[in-house]
Amino acid sequence: MESRWYLFPGQTLENTKISDRSHALHITQTEWNKITGHLDRKKLIQEAIDREEAHKRYLDEGSKSMIKNWENSLENMRKRKEEERLRIIEQRKGDRMARFYELRKEQERIRNEYVEKVRHDIYIETGNARQLTGAYVEAVAMYEREKQTELKNKIKQHNAEEEARWAMKVKEGAEQEVKEKEAKSNKEREKDLEFSKKLLEQFWVRPIFKVRNELGAGCNLIEEMRFNPDNYHYNFFRMNVEGFDRLLKLIEPHILKSDLGREPISPQTRLAITLRIEENAKSKAEEQKEKNRISEARTAEAKGRN
Repeated sequence: MESRWYLFPGQTLENTKISDRSHALHITQTEWNKITGHLDRKKLIQEAIDREEAHKRYLDEGSKSMIKNWENSLENMRKRKEEERLRIIEQRKGDRMARFYELRKEQERIRNEYVEKVRHDIYIETGNARQLTGAYVEAVAMYEREKQTELKNKIKQHNAEEEARWAMKVKEGAEQEVKEKEAKSNKEREKDLEFSKKLLEQFWVRPIFKVRNELGAGCNLIEEMRFNPDNYHYNFFRMNVEGFDRLLKLIEPHILKSDLGREPISPQTRLAITLRIEENAKSKAEEQKEKNRISEARTAEAKGRN
C-alpha cells in the first residue's frame, strides 16, 4: 500500500508538515496507475516512440558496424568494385602515358639514326673518303671470294671423305654379312653332315652288311653286284639294276682303287666314300660362295665410288 497526499500549489512533501497535509489516500500502485494513467498518456506515448527510435538507432548502428567489418557485404563489395574501377582507369592512363613516352623515345632514336646515316653517306660519297670506301669494299669482296673458294674446297673434301667412309662401311657390312652367312652355312652343313653320318651308318651301312654277313657275301661288293641277278641287288639294297647303276656312277669317282680289292667293303670304307662325296660338294659350295662374296664386294665398291 502507498499513501498519496494531495498538496496545494507550491507545496511539496519536503516543505510541508504532516499535520498540514490532508486528504491522504491509501491505495495500491496498480490502482493508482489506473486512476492517473490517462494523465500520463502523452508521456507514455512519447516514451514508446523514444524507445522505438532508440531501438532503430541501435539496429542501424549495428548494421553499419557489421557492414563496415564484414568483407563480403554488399556495401563493401560495391565499394571494392568502385575502387577497382578507379584503379584500372588510373592504370590505363599510366599505361597510355608510358606507351606515349616509349613511342616518343623510339621515334627520337629512329630520327637520330636516320640523321647519322645521312651524315655518314654524305661523308662517304665525297672526297678521299669515297676512294677509301671503294678500296675497302673491293678488299672485302676479294676476301669473301677467297673464303668462299676455301669453303667449297673443304666441302668437296668433306664429301669425298664421307663417300669413302660410307663405301668402307658398306664394304665392311657386306664382308660381315658374308661371314655371317658362311658361319651359318658351315654350322648348318656340319649339322647336316653329322645327321647324314648317323643316317648312313644306321640305315645303309649296318643293314646292308648285316644281311651280307647273314647270307655269306663274296669278296668284292661292287664286282659281286655287277654280275648277280636283280633279286640279289634287291636283297642287299632294296633297288633294281638301273637304280644300282646310278648309285655306282655316283660313288665310283670317289672310291679309291685300294677300296675295290677289300674283302668285304667295311662300314668304315662306305662311310669314307660318303665323306669324300660330301667334301667334294662342300668345296664346290665354298668356291661358289667365294665367287659370290667377291662379286658383292665389287658391286658395293662400285656403288661407293658413284
